[in-house]
Amino acid sequence: MIRRLVAAAGLALLIASAALAQPVSLEALVREPFRFGGRMVTVHGMVGLVDRGAARPTFQLIDAGRSIRVVAPPSPPVKTGDRVEVEGIFNAAANQVDAIRLTWR
Repeated sequence: MIRRLVAAAGLALLIASAALAQPVSLEALVREPFRFGGRMVTVHGMVGLVDRGAARPTFQLIDAGRSIRVVAPPSPPVKTGDRVEVEGIFNAAANQVDAIRLTWR
């Protein structure tokens, strides 16, 4: 019972934090990475190179000549050329977003 309550609370917190994600351009993330480090962000762009070799797939997100790495949820799979919106936590040191949610645009 307690595990279910803790899991439900964690899920509610995750959903609430996603709702508070700050829309950011890739240009801003690349220009000022430490300003956004550790924060929930929403970015959009086109999927570049996809690597499915790890436990969680990664891909390059490209927009206006800028790119960052995205660690994606295991499914649904993305493919090169997809236009997506990514919500997740930005890791400034790794220049990547650990995605919580992907939305096709």
